Amino acid sequence: MSYTYEVTLELEVLREFAASIDASYSRYMRKHGIDWKDEENPIAAEDREIVAAKGAMLRCDTLEELQPFGNRLEELRDRIKELEDMDKCSKKSSCSILTAGLQTR
Repeated sequence: MSYTYEVTLELEVLREFAASIDASYSRYMRKHGIDWKDEENPIAAEDREIVAAKGAMLRCDTLEELQPFGNRLEELRDRIKELEDMDKCSKKSSCSILTAGLQTR
C-alpha cells in the first residue's frame, strides 16, 4: 500500500464522514427553520465550515495535513448529536437530564 493510496483512502473516508455530518446539520436546520446563509447563527456557520472543509481537504497531500480535518469533523459530529439528543429529550416529558453531576426530572 503506497503512501499516496493511504492519503487517497483517508481523504475519501473523511469526505464521506463530512457528507454524513453535513446531512445531519441540514436536517436539523430544516427542522428548526435555520437559513444556511444566516451569518449570525452558529449552527449555520458550522454547516458552512463542513462544506468548506470538504473542498479544503482536496488540497492535502499527507495524512498529517488531513488529521486536523478529521479532528474538527468529530467535534462537529458530537455537537450535532448533542443538539439532536436535546430535541429528542425535549419531546419526552419524563426525560432525565444530567446537570452538574445531578440527575433532575
